[in-house]
Amino acid sequence: LQQIKEEVVTFEAGRREVFLTTSTNVKTLCDRIEAYLTKMFSSGTLTEKQSEQTASLLFVTNHLERISDRCREVDEIHERIGTNGKALSETAQNDLAKCFDINLRLFDGAMDAVMNGNMEVAQQITKEKNKMRKSQKRLNKDHLLRVEQQLCDPALTNDFSTLLYSLDRLADSCVGIAEEAMEGDILLDLDE
Repeated sequence: LQQIKEEVVTFEAGRREVFLTTSTNVKTLCDRIEAYLTKMFSSGTLTEKQSEQTASLLFVTNHLERISDRCREVDEIHERIGTNGKALSETAQNDLAKCFDINLRLFDGAMDAVMNGNMEVAQQITKEKNKMRKSQKRLNKDHLLRVEQQLCDPALTNDFSTLLYSLDRLADSCVGIAEEAMEGDILLDLDE
């Protein structure tokens, strides 16, 4: 998330390559984790609790893969904007940075909830998600006002809206991880 935020907001040279490499690595890791968890689950040697925990880990891994997919969507839209010789306004970039910051907090909290069983954080994430949804609506309206005032390129309206929508969907996956954490112990205790 931090890498795609830096690519979209700062336009630093080489950021896209770093992001794409990381994104590919995340996809590969998720695929391998899913294959491993599936083998564990299908082995028939897990206790009922371990089977539940394995299913929860698979669910979390699926959400991590979706987060990676949403980041790739953001990258593709951002790349298309640049390829078309366009650029988001500084205000639009700042708006997106705020959305990324919300998502980074949601993601960090969701991972804390999974790794440490922090139920308070998990519950807070579901409440915090509303900030992202409200931001998406408000920022779309703000963009349209900027277009009306000729401060933003009307040709970027769909791209900007799609960026916001992808970030909102990313937040949904963070909430999904937090909700899974609220259902109980996710990390396997192999001594059980």
